[in-house]
Amino acid sequence: GAHLGEHRHNGEELAASVNWVTAGAVTPVKDQGGCGSCYTFSFLQVLESRLLQQEGKAVEPLSPQQVISCNYMTEGCEGGWAALNGFFAENSNLVGEACAPYQVTTKNWSCMNYAECPGVARVKRTYKLQNPTEQSIQRELLRNGMVVTDWCTPTYFKTYKQGLFQIAPGDDI
Repeated sequence: GAHLGEHRHNGEELAASVNWVTAGAVTPVKDQGGCGSCYTFSFLQVLESRLLQQEGKAVEPLSPQQVISCNYMTEGCEGGWAALNGFFAENSNLVGEACAPYQVTTKNWSCMNYAECPGVARVKRTYKLQNPTEQSIQRELLRNGMVVTDWCTPTYFKTYKQGLFQIAPGDDI
């Protein structure tokens, strides 16, 4: 399978902007349905896009079902953190969605369901921006493509409907 390594800015001049969609480095949008697995979908979207850039051709879509079912550091459809998927990806062969189709659930699913699936991608190392700034995030986006971000919101965000969402000072997140 494909391998994804570390990318570091080496000081060269960066473009003022890049459209990764028109550059062909963004895979199609996927629907997570009623499962709280956005942390896995965003993580795999970034991996697929970076592998597409690195390999120069389309890669087999990776299986969110394998990751939410097998990564015991997260809570499956109850949520998790993309960074914990990084640890999983560094220590597992990621399988394709064709062999491990998305089920919109993790109830009664185990890693054994995917034991016969061939690995299609392996991640050598994930990384995070240390003390990210606007400039370091911009540099990462321009040089390497999409990034994953995680943030906490108060529980009342679930009832948000429209308009500008503001968190009041002192709100528990």
